[in-house]
Amino acid sequence: MEKEEYDVAVNVPAGATKPQFRAMLQRFLADRFRLKLRIESKEFTGYALVVAKSGLKLKASGSSTPPETPAGFPALPPGAPSLMTVNNRDSSGYILVRMTARQQPISELASIARTWNPDNEPVVDQTGLTGKYDFFLEHAMEWPGVSASGLPPAPSLSTALREQLGLELVRKKLAFPYAIVEGVSLTPSDN
Repeated sequence: MEKEEYDVAVNVPAGATKPQFRAMLQRFLADRFRLKLRIESKEFTGYALVVAKSGLKLKASGSSTPPETPAGFPALPPGAPSLMTVNNRDSSGYILVRMTARQQPISELASIARTWNPDNEPVVDQTGLTGKYDFFLEHAMEWPGVSASGLPPAPSLSTALREQLGLELVRKKLAFPYAIVEGVSLTPSDN
C-alpha cells in the first residue's frame, strides 16, 4: 500500500474543550475521508485511582502557598497551572520520581501514573474529585530490566499515593471504549 500524507489546517474556536475538539475532528474525518466507525466497549485489567480508606490528604488549589518541595527541586512558576516531574536514576537500580503540581485535576495524575506502571496498564480516575489540587509526590521504582540492590530511596508508588496524597490504586477490570473503523476513503473530498 502506498503512503499518502496530507496537511490539514483547522481553526478551533477559542475555549473549545477536548470533547468538543474530538467531536469536530470526527465530523471532519467523516466529511472529508468518509470515515465510518463505531464505538464499542471492552473490559481490560487496569487500575482505578480512588480515595484511600485513610482519607484524602490533598490540598485544594487556591492557597497562595505552593506545594512543599525538597531542596534542590525546581520551583513551579507562580500563579499558573503547572506540573513537573523529575526522574533521577541511581546506580542501585532505582528511579527516584518526584512530581510537583499546582492547579491540576486528579485525572492528570491518573494519566501520568500509567507511565509509572511496569505493565503499562491503564489507570482511571475514580476518585470522584472534580476540583484542582496542589501536591508533591515522591516515590521510587525499579529500572525496567535491572536488578535493584539495597533499599529504595523513597516509598513505592502505592505507599506514596496512600501516605502522601490519601489515594490508592486498586487493580480491577475496567470498561474502555474503542473505535472500530468500518470504512474510510484514502482520497479526501474537496473543500
